[in-house]
Amino acid sequence: MRVVLTLFLTAFAALAAAYYIDDILVAEFNMLLVVAVLVALLNTFLRQALASLSLSFSLLTMGLLLLLINAVFIKLADLVVEDFTVKTWSAAFLFGAVVTVVSLICQRLFRRRD
Repeated sequence: MRVVLTLFLTAFAALAAAYYIDDILVAEFNMLLVVAVLVALLNTFLRQALASLSLSFSLLTMGLLLLLINAVFIKLADLVVEDFTVKTWSAAFLFGAVVTVVSLICQRLFRRRD
C-alpha cells in the first residue's frame, strides 16, 4: 500500500513540477504515473550501480552527481513515454530535484517503524 501511495504522491509532485516548469509538457496525468513508475524502476536497478561506480566523484560534488543521474533518468523517460516531453536538461534537473525531494519525504513518512 505504501508503494502505491508513494507513486501517486510522486506523480502529483511531477504534475506540480510540470505545471511550474515551462519546458516540461505532459498530456495526461496517466503519463505521469507511467513516468513515476519508470523512474522508480530506473532508480531501483541502475542508480545504485551508477552511484557506487562514481562514489568518490559524488562525494566531491556533494551529491550533485546523483541529481544529474536522476536528470538522465528523466530524459530517458522522455524518450520512452510518448506524451511526456522534457525540452531542456535544466528542466530535467529541476524536475528530478522536485521528484527526489518528494520521494525522500514519502520514504521518511511511510517507513516501517519496527
